Amino acid sequence: MKTIPIPDDEAGRTFDSVIIRGSTIYAAEWDTETSQAMPFTDADGDYIELDASVLAELFITPAEAAALTNTAESTWRNRAAAGQVPGAVKKGKQWLLPRSEVT
Repeated sequence: MKTIPIPDDEAGRTFDSVIIRGSTIYAAEWDTETSQAMPFTDADGDYIELDASVLAELFITPAEAAALTNTAESTWRNRAAAGQVPGAVKKGKQWLLPRSEVT
């Protein structure tokens, strides 16, 4: 997966996934053993929040994935729902797929 530096992180950590709770986005690292995103915390133990613009760098929609791969959008939605796209997250009703898992 592609990694992106965490903004203003003194330790120089990078993230490759996100956790979305409501309208808040948190930096996370994908754990391949548990198939879950594990959130990063700052020195105070608080989750590290991210600006929404990072979603465009890391994720694409099923429609974008379908256009890139010449497949059906429903294929990508179904794969995400079945857990077959590592790091896929759902924001509201919309699946977001890690760009690195599609291209």
